[in-house]
Amino acid sequence: MDINTLEDNLRILVEGAGTASAGEVLEALRCLDAAVAEADDIDARLRHFLEKRSYAKALDYLRVSVESIRGGCR
Repeated sequence: MDINTLEDNLRILVEGAGTASAGEVLEALRCLDAAVAEADDIDARLRHFLEKRSYAKALDYLRVSVESIRGGCR
């Protein structure tokens, strides 16, 4: 799963509370569970957040990581 898809799914769970449909939430959960199960190259800290279902922390961590890769500019 690419970073953008991962971020989109996390955003549904964290920021979409109350606005996302049950189907969207279920699909986001399935995608995140599959990403953890299938990807061996996920950063250890991000994997920890995803495995523990700490989705807000995972989203924050991912945003900081992507921001540093992009050089601090969006």
